[in-house]
Amino acid sequence: MRAHHVLMSRRAPPRPVLAFLLIAVLALASCTNSAPPPPDSGTSAPGTPSTAPGSSLGGPVFGRIPEIIDRVRPSVVTVRTSKGVGSGVVYRSNGVIVTNRHVVARSKQQRAPVFDRVTVVFATGKQAQGRVIGADYPTDLAVIRVDRTGLNAAEFQTKTPEVGELAVAIGSPLGFRESSTAGIVSGLNRSFPAEQTQRPLINLIQTDAAISPGSSGGALVGKNAKVVGINELYLPPGQTGAVSIGFAIPSATVVDVVEQILRTGSAEHAVLGVAVVEVTPALAEQLGLQQARGVLVQRVVEGSGAAEAGIRSGDVIVRLAGRRIDTINTVYSVLRKHDPGDTVQATIIRNGQERQLRITLSQR
Repeated sequence: MRAHHVLMSRRAPPRPVLAFLLIAVLALASCTNSAPPPPDSGTSAPGTPSTAPGSSLGGPVFGRIPEIIDRVRPSVVTVRTSKGVGSGVVYRSNGVIVTNRHVVARSKQQRAPVFDRVTVVFATGKQAQGRVIGADYPTDLAVIRVDRTGLNAAEFQTKTPEVGELAVAIGSPLGFRESSTAGIVSGLNRSFPAEQTQRPLINLIQTDAAISPGSSGGALVGKNAKVVGINELYLPPGQTGAVSIGFAIPSATVVDVVEQILRTGSAEHAVLGVAVVEVTPALAEQLGLQQARGVLVQRVVEGSGAAEAGIRSGDVIVRLAGRRIDTINTVYSVLRKHDPGDTVQATIIRNGQERQLRITLSQR
């Protein structure tokens, strides 16, 4: 199944001089006070307990944090390229490692090619050359293979964690290997539009476990010492005023994409075959709509499922696969739950009238 740019990826710059690196990060964080619009609404925790050193998290689960870290830490690796440092998680014991695509990308430019080879540093301190065998731009995931067997593979939990559950982030922030921070799952189903992150990121897990540059690709671990997500990004405090707001790709997405890459070398994603914009109040007034809802179709790709279903430019899609459509991110969220070839029901508004259409999803 599947502009100001203020969000930061967490691939850390190389660390020849750590003191200078720390100063540079602080200086960068204080460059601007501009902040992004809040993520799409999702499930939120009513409050977040303090996770400062010496604070009491309470409860038997939080008391097991050292045990949880000890179980998972051997599965978390450091990924080094000539451009910086990130993290990764051992997916299979025969040398398969998952990380973020942006960790192994040659630059920060959109759809930049990835490195063929990277250096992987294991928890033992031993190193191995790794080969990037596949990367998926839409989900920002990549798979590395190293010539090793008998590795400590992490266990992935594809069931979505609950808000308020324990969350432990393990990775290599600023190059500090095997670093761990603890917090809770602060929210679910968080999304960021493409103009903020270069790609639409959807269904993310929000956590207050501290995530920093270099944590990208590391593990977000739940109460059962299973990986519930792969760390993806954070809101820089100096630029946004945020405190401990980070995000991870859910393990359900990770497992789906990695398994596809291992089978075929790439991952498939379902698409409608349309270019759309969100219907704002001003646009709704221009279109004569009673309320601002849905997405306006601006262009239909010839030969796509949408074209074959009869979707036209000027149509407004208000429901898809039984879900109300309010934003473009909602469309992406629906599509991630389907495969190319699936048929979904769409409700559109054309000339003021609602119509029902069945669309067979295409492949990107």
